[in-house]
Amino acid sequence: MGETAVSPTRPLTANYDDVVVYEANGRRLTNAQANQLDTDYGRLLRLIRCTQKDLASDVPLQTVVDEAVAAGQFDEITANYLVNAWIEQEYGADSRWLSLRRFDQDAAFSGDDKIFPSGYDQGARYFLQGLLR
Repeated sequence: MGETAVSPTRPLTANYDDVVVYEANGRRLTNAQANQLDTDYGRLLRLIRCTQKDLASDVPLQTVVDEAVAAGQFDEITANYLVNAWIEQEYGADSRWLSLRRFDQDAAFSGDDKIFPSGYDQGARYFLQGLLR
């Protein structure tokens, strides 16, 4: 696989299927382990959605995760990884601050996600050119 030069001003298209996950000891996960994480994340999402349906009052999303770990449905390391990698990073907030009732209730934007190598503020700087003079 050849290296591609990255322009600091040109956004990159995110490819969520092209990731490498490592264990805490630095070893790369096998394909079977990575597939198990995908399966576990699907189970976690189903648990969250089922709990949302039966919710009398809102609680932090982390409450469901903690209860699932306590009940032996997930081990703590896997649960924390799934929540951090696929929920907290997506929503930009700690799961203790995310509403269980409102979680995943928004519509997705069409198109690809973009990554800005020089930071997301470069878009704002571009649009502010000439206004701050």
